[in-house]
Amino acid sequence: MKVDIQKNEIESIYRLGRKMENTDNIRPVVVTLTTVGRKIEILRKKKFLKDTNVHLKEDYLKKVVEKRRELQEELKTQQELGKTLFLSMIK
Repeated sequence: MKVDIQKNEIESIYRLGRKMENTDNIRPVVVTLTTVGRKIEILRKKKFLKDTNVHLKEDYLKKVVEKRRELQEELKTQQELGKTLFLSMIK
């Protein structure tokens, strides 16, 4: 991905789910970073993983996911009325 990351920028790394015996199940890995800037850099460069079996997705808090779901429904309704809208994070 062409991202130079130092050990001190990683807060934690862990896998989700349980490892099943005699299977090659794929389990997601959660990486927590110490700086938001590094996270943004990694998310912007995820296009370099296009033809690989690695996928990146930002993990939101539960209340943020719920609010985005509400906004997505409103967005869809407004788009059906002919308006051009999109969701964006305010920085």
